[in-house]
Amino acid sequence: MKKEMVKKSLYTVFFTLAVTAVFMSALSLAYAGTKERILLNEGLFLMRGVMDAADMEVPDDPVKAAALYEKSVVEKKLPAGKGHYYVVGEGPAKAYVFDASGAGLWGRITALIGFDAELRKITGFEILDQNETPGLGGRISEDWFRHQFRGKTGPFAKLVSEKEDSGPISFSAVTGATATSNAVKELLNDAIRSDVDAVRALTGEGL
Repeated sequence: MKKEMVKKSLYTVFFTLAVTAVFMSALSLAYAGTKERILLNEGLFLMRGVMDAADMEVPDDPVKAAALYEKSVVEKKLPAGKGHYYVVGEGPAKAYVFDASGAGLWGRITALIGFDAELRKITGFEILDQNETPGLGGRISEDWFRHQFRGKTGPFAKLVSEKEDSGPISFSAVTGATATSNAVKELLNDAIRSDVDAVRALTGEGL
């Protein structure tokens, strides 16, 4: 009886291992086959985000969008090895785009924040990644929330209710998601006070 139980247990173990190995192999092959496309889509998503944050009109066609990025965007390093930023366009129409990242309620929020040529007014705010609660904090990815920052200056001092008019240093919070809204405020202010000020000092823009 004991031998039969041992045999059954061993059979279950080996069967489980064999099935797992088959599925893992299939997943590995599927990933290998789509890895290049995944990386391409991630790169295009970032390109679109940078240009959207600079308030550029981006073509829907991915090939044209990538070509416009190559023509219009230059990536530069921040002082003291603190990362990088993007210069979009040339002359008086140019914009600066910065990475912004901070802790959200359930994970890190990563975004892009664009400024005009004088590094004073925000041209756009784009969410790259967030894991906030769907229907609550996750609404920071909605157009109304992201677009409200255009023309504002910051640093942001306070939040107002979703339907309340806000000034240049305040913005409408997502109803029921105060923690996430405050997290956005902090990541924006961190970018303004460190990265933007560093580039402003480096380039003389806005001085």
